[in-house]
Amino acid sequence: MFAFIKAWREKRALARRAAAGAIFPYWDGAKVRYGDPFRIWRDLTQDPKVNLERLLPELDEGNRDAVETALAHVCAVFRVHRWHEANRTGLTDLELLNLLGEVLRWTNFVKKNISPGPTSPPATAATSSASPELQGETRSASSDSTSAASDSMPAGPTPSTEPSATPSAAS
Repeated sequence: MFAFIKAWREKRALARRAAAGAIFPYWDGAKVRYGDPFRIWRDLTQDPKVNLERLLPELDEGNRDAVETALAHVCAVFRVHRWHEANRTGLTDLELLNLLGEVLRWTNFVKKNISPGPTSPPATAATSSASPELQGETRSASSDSTSAASDSMPAGPTPSTEPSATPSAAS
């Protein structure tokens, strides 16, 4: 019973990682497998025997040699097998080409949705703000001040320093 729960939790963790783009899920003909996207991309693009950039336009043209090369390359990278009629196992040629298309679409999707990460705010010219007692003096001393200290004061009328001339209520 505990083995079932452990297997379920591991499967859920892989599914979460796949949804987050940290791992690439694919069908191998019998079950869903997961692969390291960096390893897959590196193996697809940096094989000295297969130039994927040259191969893709030839695939679009339907070049038979290019298709055979691409199918063999996809099988090697993903460690899957081509369809075997006698055993009825493996992936068909269309499924293999679809797998190549899926990984290319997936990498483009991940590239477009990567967050650049946190950035530092731009440096400000003000080094420090004045104390509350000096804010009034600073404001009256320079009429064109736009410091951060003046922005922190509440908007509205400023209190007058003269005694108010409010008439008292007559009884």
